[in-house]
Amino acid sequence: KLAKAESKIAQMTAEHGLLQEAIKQLQNEIATNKQAKVSFEQQVSELKADNEKLKDTLVKFEQTESKNKQHLKTLEKLQEEIKQLQNEITTHKQARVSLEKQVSELTSNNEKLQCELTKLAKAESQIAEMTAEFRQLQKEEFQVEQIPEHQIVTELPVETPVSRKPARRTKMYKQQHRTVKGVRQKRCRKCNKWKPESEFHKNSSSKDSLTGSCKTCKNNAARERRRLHEAAQR
Repeated sequence: KLAKAESKIAQMTAEHGLLQEAIKQLQNEIATNKQAKVSFEQQVSELKADNEKLKDTLVKFEQTESKNKQHLKTLEKLQEEIKQLQNEITTHKQARVSLEKQVSELTSNNEKLQCELTKLAKAESQIAEMTAEFRQLQKEEFQVEQIPEHQIVTELPVETPVSRKPARRTKMYKQQHRTVKGVRQKRCRKCNKWKPESEFHKNSSSKDSLTGSCKTCKNNAARERRRLHEAAQR
């Protein structure tokens, strides 16, 4: 019995040693698990902080994404406006080309009209000079007609009316021309001023080869006719 008891005690002691070793192993595992738990808790806290940061960045990203969407919408609107402006620019260019053609045509027509107006002005000036000369001749003829018939018979022969015109013209020529200090002058029919012959235009149809009115009077008359013509066109 004692041997059996001793063997049992030896077995129990061996088992006790094994249990102690197992307990030590368990204690070591518990210590490592505690350390792992502490590190895990630290990692969890760090992950929570990172998660909050990620949430903040996600909110900011969503805000920036909404802003980017708004910017994209504005950019699309701007692109549409740019297309419209480009179309308007093309239409304006086409209209400008057509207007330039019209302006060139109008300028050419205006130049032709100006040439015709200058011709008309010259013709009107010549007509005015001829009418003035005709009126002057009529006045002189009227004055001659007022003379009694018996004086005409006694003083002048019958054929004198035919040779009366050159005498009147020479008289008018002398009344309208003079020489002052070696400078030949002529009286203007419009302003009635004595001016040098260089102040008159050339006219081959007249006796002195000069126009009846001076250059300034002719220019003023042409300017007035042009102003009246433009006012009539408006």
